[in-house]
Amino acid sequence: MRIDVDEWDGLIGALYETIMRPDDLARVVADANTLLESDLCHLFGVGPSGGETFRLITHQEYAPTVDAYASHYGYIDPRRAHLDRAPVGGTYRCSEICDSAFVGRSEFYQDYYIPHGLRYVLGSCLLRDRDQSVYISFNHKMGRDDFSDEEKKYFDRFIGHARRAIRGVIAASPVSDALKAGEDYLHRYRHGVLGLTRDGKVSFANRLADDMLLGLPSQFSNAHLVDGSQLQQVFQAVRLGGRPESCAIRHPGGTIYVTALPFRAEANADGQADIRVGTHTKVLVLCGGQQQRSHTVRQLMQWFGFTAAEARLARELAAGSSVEAFAQTYSVSVATVRTQLRGALQKSGSARQQDLIRLLLTLPLSS
Repeated sequence: MRIDVDEWDGLIGALYETIMRPDDLARVVADANTLLESDLCHLFGVGPSGGETFRLITHQEYAPTVDAYASHYGYIDPRRAHLDRAPVGGTYRCSEICDSAFVGRSEFYQDYYIPHGLRYVLGSCLLRDRDQSVYISFNHKMGRDDFSDEEKKYFDRFIGHARRAIRGVIAASPVSDALKAGEDYLHRYRHGVLGLTRDGKVSFANRLADDMLLGLPSQFSNAHLVDGSQLQQVFQAVRLGGRPESCAIRHPGGTIYVTALPFRAEANADGQADIRVGTHTKVLVLCGGQQQRSHTVRQLMQWFGFTAAEARLARELAAGSSVEAFAQTYSVSVATVRTQLRGALQKSGSARQQDLIRLLLTLPLSS
């Protein structure tokens, strides 16, 4: 077996990238299975009670085989018993621990492994802690030779990287889950968010911000703000004033309501800045289309103790209306609306109308 250096480097790089993109792990493991000329890779976790915590296989036709392994044969697998006594990260060929005489009288091999078309394995335990043990195996089918010394050499190298990557995936899973949940929430409720650097370049954007704003030639060109554009003026006002600014961008497809606000890295207690997406980001831009959902009057009354009138006013202001427009819509005087606004500001703890609007942008929406 001869492995191309560039392919190997690409595989190892992709393996580490799965720490923050765990959905790519199946593809990377499949690439490793191909590169090591294996017929099947089985990556799985086992909890303290013996049940599976997760499973990944490279060939779905072996799913019934793996089901049988999880329900019964994994418990009598002599290779797993060997791994549970060996140091984490140690590698083995099954032929090194199970000779032909053992295979001939082993229930595991005679009733399960060989009848399912498998014969030789390269394996390792990648992780062992109080929550789970994680195992990986590469397999040769019946009719193929045992794994060679050359193949085991590359397997040993791969396992060192795989151990670190798996630990990283598990440690980072709460973060990646939160990022995915946040992205799904923004998409579901028609919120777009993008970041801008100090020179007006896009540092990141979610799907909806990409759809709503980056495709507008009047506002962006090559992921930069267009000079003199409406959004650039708002951006400059935020950079100069250090406070949120809003505008409505009208285009042939409708109107996009935008709020831009300063983005500041928070310092930890030891003075170190948080590491976060877009470290050069200076301004966040939040946007929504005409179909953007809003908080219900009932929600606002429950959260802040608003009267129904105060809740309606807050809701309309957050949607881009003005005190005067609200007064005309609901046939009340501007003075009455200003009294209602003062009540809403006091109950929400907001000093200004803009503070109230910014607060409402941070609140969860109804389903």
